[in-house]
Amino acid sequence: MSRFLALFDASPTADPTPWMKQCCASSGLFLADLDRVSKLMGDDPEARKALAKTTYGTEDPKLAPYYSAALEKLVGSQQRIAVHSVSWFIFGQKPSVCILDFDQLELERPKARTLKVTDAQYDELVAKARATIEARVQKYMAPERVLVLPKGASDADKAKAAAAFIKRWEGK
Repeated sequence: MSRFLALFDASPTADPTPWMKQCCASSGLFLADLDRVSKLMGDDPEARKALAKTTYGTEDPKLAPYYSAALEKLVGSQQRIAVHSVSWFIFGQKPSVCILDFDQLELERPKARTLKVTDAQYDELVAKARATIEARVQKYMAPERVLVLPKGASDADKAKAAAAFIKRWEGK
């Protein structure tokens, strides 16, 4: 049986959102937390050397073997897994489905206002961030395997929609 991999993204948050956790629980997916993957990479001397040669915060494809190895160690024999972040494309993963939530970008607006960013400027930043994420996804995924969650939906509704989408693609 081949592995089913769901890729979620709710940039800019680095942590899985409540809807992701709910979806994984209801869909029987093992959620591979990036913090745990990073910890496993930190335990690997070769991965630490490779990380030391990169600029912090960059997505270096040279790190793909280390991320993949740490992910494999974390998930073990699990055949139904989920990861969070479109960075996993750069790190060599080939998801079965991709589910995007752009609401988190809007949640950063109050913080931007404290930095004197106008709403118009922030709208432009959100549009650019969304376009960047969507372009990355389009590079790696067939459009029919991508779900963009409705803006402003509740976590429960997002989890339900994501779970239904996952169910539609299981075994295909």
